Amino acid sequence: MSKELAAYEAFYARTWRKTRAYLRSRVLNDEDIADLLQDIYLKAWRNWRSGKPEEEEANWVRAIARNKLIDYYRVRSRHGEGEDIEEQWGLPGPDGIENWERADLLRDLLAHMEPRNRDVFMLNEVYGYTFAEIAQMAGLTLQNAYWRYRMARQQAQRYRAAHQ
Repeated sequence: MSKELAAYEAFYARTWRKTRAYLRSRVLNDEDIADLLQDIYLKAWRNWRSGKPEEEEANWVRAIARNKLIDYYRVRSRHGEGEDIEEQWGLPGPDGIENWERADLLRDLLAHMEPRNRDVFMLNEVYGYTFAEIAQMAGLTLQNAYWRYRMARQQAQRYRAAHQ
C-alpha cells in the first residue's frame, strides 16, 4: 500500500463518523446518506494531498459535505421531492423547535404542509439555515425562499392555534 493511500485511509477513519452525523442531522433517508458519503469521499480522494493538519482536514471534508448537501437539496427541489414524514426516524434536534410544546404537533403539521414550503420551513426552523443559504441550496431567489417560509409559518400558526 502506498503512503498516500495509507494517509487517505487514516483521514477517512478520522472523519467519516462526524461527516455521517452531519448528514444524518440534515437528511432522513439512509440510502441518500450513503450516496452522499460516497460522493463526498470520492471527491476527497480525487483532491487528496496528505500532510494537512487534522483540523484542516476536518474543515475541508465538512466543506465538501456542505456543498454536496446543497447540491442534494437543489436537485430535490427541482424534482419536487420532499421527505416523507412517516419515514422520519425522529426530529433532527430540539434547537430549532424550542417554542413547540409537543413534537407530535410539529410532525402532524409537517405531514400536512405543502412539501416545497415544508422544506424551507424545516431548513430554517429546525436546521437553522439562513434564507440566503436556503435559496442557494434550493436554487430559489431569496424572495421566493422567504415567501415559502412565510406561507409555511402562517400555516403553522393557524395549525398551532387550532390545536392548543
